[in-house]
Amino acid sequence: MPHESVFDELKARLRGKVAILAVGNRYRADDGAGPRLIDLLSERIPPEKRELLIDGGEKPENYLELLKELQPDSLLIVDAAEFNGRGGELRVIGKGEIDEFTLSTHTLPLSLLIQLIEMEVGFTPVLLGIRPENLDFSEVLSSSVSETLNAIAEFLIPFFNSSRQP
Repeated sequence: MPHESVFDELKARLRGKVAILAVGNRYRADDGAGPRLIDLLSERIPPEKRELLIDGGEKPENYLELLKELQPDSLLIVDAAEFNGRGGELRVIGKGEIDEFTLSTHTLPLSLLIQLIEMEVGFTPVLLGIRPENLDFSEVLSSSVSETLNAIAEFLIPFFNSSRQP
């Protein structure tokens, strides 16, 4: 399984009530991977847990108050990220690497968003980067990113379908 080590790291870092904040532009092909993940998960988790899935689009900072109200124990931010790898590859991006690897299609740099989240919710979120293959103006994801999103959704569903973690 190509994403196994990333999923192992996420398993170790995501605890308790998990919220997901997706970042990206649905109209820039693979940059919309985060929001498309929210779509996939929304179809497959219980309705009462869907409030924990946030499509932040290009302005994730607009959801800081909601995050504070939700009071998650863990927050996973999902965004397209440029790093040396193949399309659809995953990487957990460390706080010090954010500006080096993330794309800048959003209004606020992710490093600043992370700082704001830390101040609002009191912990550091986990950033999951998905290597884009295509950033053209299109609503269609590349097949590699689409396959990766399906794998991420399969991995994350148990966090929302039971009181226990996977």
